[in-house]
Amino acid sequence: MGFGRPGVPRLRQDGAGRPVSRPKSGGPVIGLVVGGMIGHVLGARAGRERYEQLVRRFEQLADHPAVQGMAGVVRAKLGHLVGRSGRG
Repeated sequence: MGFGRPGVPRLRQDGAGRPVSRPKSGGPVIGLVVGGMIGHVLGARAGRERYEQLVRRFEQLADHPAVQGMAGVVRAKLGHLVGRSGRG
């Protein structure tokens, strides 16, 4: 009765006689997910370190005497403009 050749697996068939493929293992998908998780963790660490580096640099810049002087001038001019426009 035509059971196929020995040693060759038979394909399952649906009701219409079409071959039905078996679900494949999640090997590549699992690798992709694990790789994504590792990349996220490493990227988050690198991102945090870079963020902290930028914050330190900003604080150094903000504390610089020339920047403090310019900020005072800008504050005075803005105060003058706001005070003058509020009287109108």
